[in-house]
Amino acid sequence: MALPLFGQRTFVDKEIDFAETMPTDINVIGGMITCQPVRTSYGYIATGDGKQIYGFTQEGKMLWQRAAKFRLKKFLSVFSEDLICVVSTDSRVSLLNSSGLNLWTIRCDFVISDEPVQGADGRIFIRGKNMVACYGIKGTQRWETKTPDQNQKIKPCILADGSIVVIQARTQEGKSVGTRLSPFGKFLEEIVFAGEVTEAVAMSDGIVLSFRDGSAGLLSVDNKNTVSKWTIPSGPNGMSSPIRIIPDMNNREVLFVYGPVSKVARVKTDSGEILSQFDSGIGSSDLSYCALTSQGITLATKSKACCLRKDGKTAWRVKFDPKKSIKYLFTSDSGYMVLCNSNWSMELYQTRLNVETAASSFYESKPKQLKFENPNNQMPSSYELGQTLDDELTEEMRRSFIEGNFKEDEEEYLSLLSMEIKEMARQWNRNKAQGLRENLFFRENMDYSVRLLEVASESQIYFCRRELNSMLRNVSDPALMVRLIKNAGKSGWDPDCQTLETFEYLMNTKKIKPSDKLLLDAIIDSTWEICLFMGRPTFYQKGKNILSYMLYPQFSKETRDKAVEVMKKIAASKL
Repeated sequence: MALPLFGQRTFVDKEIDFAETMPTDINVIGGMITCQPVRTSYGYIATGDGKQIYGFTQEGKMLWQRAAKFRLKKFLSVFSEDLICVVSTDSRVSLLNSSGLNLWTIRCDFVISDEPVQGADGRIFIRGKNMVACYGIKGTQRWETKTPDQNQKIKPCILADGSIVVIQARTQEGKSVGTRLSPFGKFLEEIVFAGEVTEAVAMSDGIVLSFRDGSAGLLSVDNKNTVSKWTIPSGPNGMSSPIRIIPDMNNREVLFVYGPVSKVARVKTDSGEILSQFDSGIGSSDLSYCALTSQGITLATKSKACCLRKDGKTAWRVKFDPKKSIKYLFTSDSGYMVLCNSNWSMELYQTRLNVETAASSFYESKPKQLKFENPNNQMPSSYELGQTLDDELTEEMRRSFIEGNFKEDEEEYLSLLSMEIKEMARQWNRNKAQGLRENLFFRENMDYSVRLLEVASESQIYFCRRELNSMLRNVSDPALMVRLIKNAGKSGWDPDCQTLETFEYLMNTKKIKPSDKLLLDAIIDSTWEICLFMGRPTFYQKGKNILSYMLYPQFSKETRDKAVEVMKKIAASKL
């Protein structure tokens, strides 16, 4: 599905002059917005004067304001589950939860050139002029590697296999050159493109590219190698320079804005088929804003803006007041345009009425576990040959995950650990009748199982989440259950509330009884750690219910008091 069509009437049928139109509302904030606001699932995030970070609704209403400890660069990133990443002018990187609370800050040893990028499994990539570094979701550096000088105007992009592609500053016979690194920092290949790349955007089907000659294409990965899936040539039946790339809300179509009058082409991302083309009537010479909402595609210059539906028909057109200095703007699904002015005000204009049924256009790439290989084939899986990962190796893994900078060893570590965890979950998920017919190694070696879980909890990426949660639902040993619950809290990262849902399941099915104080204490502590890391939405979606449930009289006074204490901590944190 591409841009949804709605039957609501537009604000008016002619171009609206904002010089003659009163805004619907005006918000005055404590400084000027200093970066283009970035979309979240609930609204927008932006940096401001005085080290400020703001969270807004789609309509520009301020939800929260946080002060950073350092002067911020004029960009930020929003990761999965609305985690926020900001960078200071002295190359400090901070991760904030969805409520803007600082989770950690680290210092990078090179000058950071643009906003960090999140990898497929949650790892964080940071780049500079000729460097790429990778960090875990809790801030531990996994590796750092030098590259040829990079083109600072083109963003790094992540492919489906988790590899990262950066565009070099040099060209080869007029063609851009890319460097591709594995998620583990290993150099994979140098890519020579068909022309000079001007923009690159990562989508689920691959990296969409635009070229200086007005052509476009898709770079994908197939059987470990990058391939060109399709190209659209420049020319009368194709496109022309310059080109802006806008991913569609379902990540299955891409919009190209091109040419001197900002024509728009809708293209299927998997095949390159052009679905439609139409004129916008907006000049490209000073095009400052391109974005997609369920209203349509919004294009803006310094003097005017328009919104076009998928059939090319105009939803609305506006002309800005030349007396006002607009620094940034954004549009919402709910039919508003928000102007961020240099006088510290945010003006809201309703561009369309009756939009309460508008669908959300927000697209979020969900984290996933990458497929690992054991490059050295040194250690077989314990369940195949009856051997285990010995104490020395598991301690080496645990120490490496904590201390960081383990570079390419990570791939081997995760490969071996993944095989063990998956087999452990398989054995615990089998019933007793099935288990009588086979050797259940992990059930019979509890100390080894606990040690593996301890190592896995330090991984700092999206690692075996499904297996660990399924195991927690099926294990019967209290000591192993406590370890699984505590490890979930240590991780803190709970995409889609998978772990908190498992906590609810354990209590609702009475698998954890009101008298199981040790398990209940572990759930309370881990719920606090997960909610603190993930932010307010996670607390209100699941965390609050879990803690409130433990206030019922069937639980002991000690459990009720502990739940109340944690709820007070959450309130004090201003989550």
